[in-house]
Amino acid sequence: MPEEAGSKEIDKSVQKISAAIASEAATTAASPMANKEACLQLLSGANAGKELILTKALTTIGQPGVQVAAITRRPQGFFLIHVDGGPSNNVPKVGGSPIGSNAHELKSHDIIEVAGVKMEFYLK
Repeated sequence: MPEEAGSKEIDKSVQKISAAIASEAATTAASPMANKEACLQLLSGANAGKELILTKALTTIGQPGVQVAAITRRPQGFFLIHVDGGPSNNVPKVGGSPIGSNAHELKSHDIIEVAGVKMEFYLK
């Protein structure tokens, strides 16, 4: 599949997920997660040691054509979802285990692996 076609498919998936999150957020009252700040600490790869603060309702991670996942902020907590697995259809791992096709609830200090890069998810 040409990279452009794959990127368009990823964009469609991300837009669909964003719409579902916005709809869910609009129908749910304030939750305990509203005041929590989530972060990713990169543990391997070229950017090892960097910290990313997750400020959006949907944050995509990974590399198009290799593996893409998204972390969503929902009233119930933060969830990791599989977006694209590249040619070999790899799914993200949490704690060394593949998450499958369903959203996986993240807990503070979970180790995530996407596109060969390990990162730690935690709440502040």
